[in-house]
Amino acid sequence: MFRLHKVLRAGVTVLLMLFVVDSATPDVSAQKASRPPKPHVPRAGRAHYTIVQARDPHWRVMTVAPNHEAAHIMKLRLHRRRYQVRLRQESAGRVLVFARMMHWHAVGIFNSTPMANHMIAMLRARGMQARIHKV
Repeated sequence: MFRLHKVLRAGVTVLLMLFVVDSATPDVSAQKASRPPKPHVPRAGRAHYTIVQARDPHWRVMTVAPNHEAAHIMKLRLHRRRYQVRLRQESAGRVLVFARMMHWHAVGIFNSTPMANHMIAMLRARGMQARIHKV
């Protein structure tokens, strides 16, 4: 008897809570239907740029230095530009500076694709690999 009383009391409480919560919450679909549609505001388009990237993965002789100190300065300058550099001593005392660029580097940013294609043609004429990266 005591158990039945508890079950009935809990059931009535749940029904009252559902009824009170349902009557207290407004109808969301009616609110959405009553809103006016948002006006369309034209926005300016995003500017598009063409970035030309280049790399030179082959070892090339960049310069011939008269001594080791000058070659070392050239090596530091090329390292600053993210080249990989090797030095080779010649028999005459001169030093050959070899370098290559393995990673893609941004060479220029252009507003038009024909200008970017012209830059790519110049880079490929130098023996470098070039590509276009659109933004």
